[in-house]
Amino acid sequence: MTSLEGAPKEVGGYFVCYFNNNKLTSLEGAPSEVGGNFDCSGNKLTSLVGAPEEVGVYFWCSHNKLTSLIGAPEEIGGYFYCNDNPLPKEILDNYKYINKIVKYQSDYNIWRRDGSLDKYRFSDMMIEIMEEK
Repeated sequence: MTSLEGAPKEVGGYFVCYFNNNKLTSLEGAPSEVGGNFDCSGNKLTSLVGAPEEVGVYFWCSHNKLTSLIGAPEEIGGYFYCNDNPLPKEILDNYKYINKIVKYQSDYNIWRRDGSLDKYRFSDMMIEIMEEK
């Protein structure tokens, strides 16, 4: 499978489009809401644009080619897994805060227009996140 075109708009349970024979390069066409887990691991994704806006439990996007988290779900009920991607060092160094990074990335506008990380804004966001503990 190379496209999610034609996928349902909402899924009450799990939505899986991972590994095996999938070679997704985009999440365009993915459901906007998934009640359970959403797993798009092991594809050729370079972006999360098109990902569900809400995921009830876990969101997996590990083992892809992601360099940013632009397009990640705004609401995740469980945990966000994005290991084994060429993300910026600052994200990887703060991986234990990944759910909060994903949640607040838009508020702090940490991504530049070219998709690169704005390290100053990221630093400001991390200060707030760590003070929130």
